[in-house]
Amino acid sequence: MRRISLGAQAPSAQSRVTSQPVAALPSRPNATEAGARSFAPLNAGLCSMADGSSTAVPPPLKVILGRQGASGLWEEAGRDTLDVTVEALAALLHFNVRASHPVHGGQVKKAIFALLEAVAAADADVAPVALALGLAWLLSTGRRSRRAIEDLAKSRRGLESLTTALDSEGEARSHVDRAWAARRAAPSSTDR
Repeated sequence: MRRISLGAQAPSAQSRVTSQPVAALPSRPNATEAGARSFAPLNAGLCSMADGSSTAVPPPLKVILGRQGASGLWEEAGRDTLDVTVEALAALLHFNVRASHPVHGGQVKKAIFALLEAVAAADADVAPVALALGLAWLLSTGRRSRRAIEDLAKSRRGLESLTTALDSEGEARSHVDRAWAARRAAPSSTDR
């Protein structure tokens, strides 16, 4: 049997190691350092709503999804569950993480159906319900889930403008943008 020589051999692992120090990578602040534990930045506004006027950056997607409760909703001590969930859904919409997302779609679907159950059982004001259902409709992608949201909106008094807006993606987005702007303009419960 003949040996075939490939010429120069590849350098051994030991000869490739250098004694030069490696430059330190810039450190990324963890979620608590960045203030991502709270959805407070979303109270100031969302990055890319239609008017483009807000400047706050939503918390990282991983933190938002990590704070989702087992029920599918988001909760925060001392705050209304619907309000906290609406902020989380708005951030998911900002990140374009919808029910059809290949990785996080299951969590979004769970949130949508949990939100539908919570809205159906609660006697909340019209404005937060309209915003919540509008966000849920934009995040859902299936015909059945969108139909369930539309049916719930039709069954609630005061949501006629929302039911009209749910005819198209653009109209629904405009309705949600207006509702979000009105929410930001209204004084929060902590300001009273």
